[in-house]
Amino acid sequence: MIIPCSDPADAVQSQRRHHIPKQRYRVRNWQEYDAALLVRGSLTVWFSDEAVERWRGHRQLVDRLAEPGHSGW
Repeated sequence: MIIPCSDPADAVQSQRRHHIPKQRYRVRNWQEYDAALLVRGSLTVWFSDEAVERWRGHRQLVDRLAEPGHSGW
Protein backbone atom coordinates (compact mmCIF):
# COMPACT_ATOMS: atom_id res chain seq x y z
CA MET A 1 0.00 0.00 0.00
CA ILE A 2 1.44 3.38 -1.02
CA ILE A 3 0.32 6.44 0.88
CA PRO A 4 0.84 9.82 -0.82
CA CYS A 5 2.77 12.08 1.49
CA SER A 6 5.05 15.09 1.12
CA ASP A 7 7.67 13.70 3.50
CA PRO A 8 8.94 10.15 2.78
CA ALA A 9 9.64 9.55 6.49
CA ASP A 10 5.96 10.22 7.28
CA ALA A 11 4.90 7.69 4.66
CA VAL A 12 7.03 4.98 6.27
CA GLN A 13 5.77 5.79 9.77
CA SER A 14 2.12 5.99 8.71
CA GLN A 15 2.23 2.36 7.59
CA ARG A 16 3.31 1.34 11.11
CA ARG A 17 0.71 3.38 12.99
CA HIS A 18 -2.17 1.54 14.55
CA HIS A 19 -5.36 3.39 13.66
CA ILE A 20 -8.03 3.15 16.32
CA PRO A 21 -11.52 3.37 14.84
CA LYS A 22 -13.85 6.05 16.18
CA GLN A 23 -16.01 4.71 18.98
CA ARG A 24 -19.70 4.63 18.18
CA TYR A 25 -22.43 4.99 20.76
CA ARG A 26 -25.80 3.35 20.60
CA VAL A 27 -28.75 5.26 22.01
CA ARG A 28 -30.77 3.01 24.27
CA ASN A 29 -33.00 5.54 26.05
CA TRP A 30 -34.47 7.79 23.36
CA GLN A 31 -36.65 9.81 25.77
CA GLU A 32 -33.62 10.79 27.83
CA TYR A 33 -31.58 11.49 24.69
CA ASP A 34 -34.28 13.76 23.22
CA ALA A 35 -34.64 15.64 26.52
CA ALA A 36 -30.87 16.17 26.68
CA LEU A 37 -30.90 17.61 23.15
CA LEU A 38 -33.61 20.09 24.12
CA VAL A 39 -31.69 21.26 27.21
CA ARG A 40 -28.28 21.39 25.53
CA GLY A 41 -27.09 24.97 25.16
CA SER A 42 -29.55 26.24 27.76
CA LEU A 43 -28.13 28.49 30.46
CA THR A 44 -30.00 29.65 33.54
CA VAL A 45 -28.61 32.50 35.64
CA TRP A 46 -29.96 33.34 39.08
CA PHE A 47 -29.50 36.80 40.62
CA SER A 48 -30.02 37.48 44.30
CA ASP A 49 -32.55 40.14 45.31
CA GLU A 50 -29.68 42.21 46.70
CA ALA A 51 -27.86 42.15 43.35
CA VAL A 52 -31.00 43.26 41.50
CA GLU A 53 -31.60 46.13 43.93
CA ARG A 54 -27.99 47.30 43.61
CA TRP A 55 -28.28 47.18 39.82
CA ARG A 56 -31.49 49.22 39.91
CA GLY A 57 -29.91 51.78 42.26
CA HIS A 58 -26.88 52.11 40.01
CA ARG A 59 -29.11 52.49 36.95
CA GLN A 60 -31.06 55.32 38.65
CA LEU A 61 -27.80 57.10 39.49
CA VAL A 62 -26.62 56.84 35.88
CA ASP A 63 -29.96 58.16 34.61
CA ARG A 64 -29.74 61.15 36.99
CA LEU A 65 -26.21 61.95 35.88
CA ALA A 66 -27.28 61.83 32.24
CA GLU A 67 -29.93 64.51 32.72
CA PRO A 68 -29.41 67.75 30.76
CA GLY A 69 -27.66 70.43 32.75
CA HIS A 70 -25.70 68.00 34.90
CA SER A 71 -22.00 68.85 34.78
CA GLY A 72 -20.69 65.33 35.45
CA TRP A 73 -19.32 63.48 38.43
